[in-house]
Amino acid sequence: PFSTDYSGKRAVEDTAAAVQTLRKNRISVMAVVTGGTAESEEAAKAIYGTDFVRIKDTGRFAVAVGALLSKKIAEVE
Repeated sequence: PFSTDYSGKRAVEDTAAAVQTLRKNRISVMAVVTGGTAESEEAAKAIYGTDFVRIKDTGRFAVAVGALLSKKIAEVE
């Protein structure tokens, strides 16, 4: 199953569709992105909308997750 390349536009579109399906089922989806390129940020926007944060240092992971969770909680209140 891994003999063909699965990346780029097709992978982003498929992943975005999967995220939308989860959200339609009332499942919150967020992401911490570690890619440092403009392409990875554009892909994250296409997949997650505004529900992601990009970090350059994995030592900031906990802070990034905390920020995302705070944002989601504020949306519910």
